[in-house]
Amino acid sequence: MPRAFSEQDREAIQTRLLEVARGHFTRFGYRKATVGGISRDTGISKGTFYHFFESKAAAFIAVAETVEDELRLRLTDADRRLEPSDGRTRLRELLHFHFDTFSEEPLLGVVLDPLEASVLFREVEPAVAAAHQIRDVMFFDGLLETWRRDGAHVRVESPLLLAVLRAFYVVTLHADVVGRDQLSQVLELLADGVATRLTDP
Repeated sequence: MPRAFSEQDREAIQTRLLEVARGHFTRFGYRKATVGGISRDTGISKGTFYHFFESKAAAFIAVAETVEDELRLRLTDADRRLEPSDGRTRLRELLHFHFDTFSEEPLLGVVLDPLEASVLFREVEPAVAAAHQIRDVMFFDGLLETWRRDGAHVRVESPLLLAVLRAFYVVTLHADVVGRDQLSQVLELLADGVATRLTDP
């Protein structure tokens, strides 16, 4: 990072870089988006880009986390409107929210393309993936703790819940195998089944 950049400069570049990268990944997909294009439209050099992110994959994960933060605020707000002690409904709605956002959020939709996903996950550094997973666990630990304080009897911990969410992602990823016309109904049945199995009446 050039010494001439102040902390304020760095924060402004970081914000702009994430904004531009989100647009590029959404518009071009992961494979066709380039560090050069993102850097150019941000108004920085490729060298400066690598002071913020070690790779294109790391930039994608950072953008995805920004999107996830926005979605989690929506999820938390929607969850507060449900009956506090109704763990089954809260879990079912969480699962519905999860697979709905993949079809509605363009950035997350990128990873529903099998080829895009295979390239992205091959290029993500293990340390970046591990940090992302820890972030997910911390969020769901907090969410489940809130449910239990509210009296919702949910028999699941964050690692298993995250595995279930990944399973829903895999089903969505292979929509052609499942059958696109039946996908929504299949996901709904799965959500209902999981919510029933992992909660007390």
